[in-house]
Amino acid sequence: AGLATVDSPGRLEIVRRSPTVLVDAAHNPAGARALRDAIQDSFTFARLVGVVAVMKDKDAAELLEALEPVLDEVVVTRTSSPRAMSPRQLGEIATDIFGEHRVVVVDELPDALDRAAGMADESGGVSGGVLATGSVVTAAEGPHGLPVGVQLVGAPGGDAALLAAAEWVERAPRIGSSPGHRGGE
Repeated sequence: AGLATVDSPGRLEIVRRSPTVLVDAAHNPAGARALRDAIQDSFTFARLVGVVAVMKDKDAAELLEALEPVLDEVVVTRTSSPRAMSPRQLGEIATDIFGEHRVVVVDELPDALDRAAGMADESGGVSGGVLATGSVVTAAEGPHGLPVGVQLVGAPGGDAALLAAAEWVERAPRIGSSPGHRGGE
């Protein structure tokens, strides 16, 4: 009963309605598989458009492969992090997995979110959705690219502290992980 009231910002967090925009900090294949399963279990979107930005040191192909069954289309982009994979490179990986007709490359995250929201509205209408994922930084920055009125759960010290914390989580080795393992879930 106690877990029913637990809130985990950045984990399948709904940050907007019409279209519904979800933010999730999945940044590795295991997290992407868990996200895919949660989407399949909990949502019934007529059309779900992914907005994916991944760090260069992550397995983008396996992450995208895990999400492919639940995403009708994907808009690939980058975060403001210097560690972010370029949209062009991520687009090439995504095209191999989704096919050219299901991939859109947009250089900046706010523009990518705008584009995805329009795509979700086009044929999904009220039952269309957007999923922003691929890194902790994507989850932290994503809501800032949404129109006014969308809120992000902040951290003490404001957005700069939140983004710094997100960068640290992406780089930090997990407790009990093998040497050289970076990040993870």
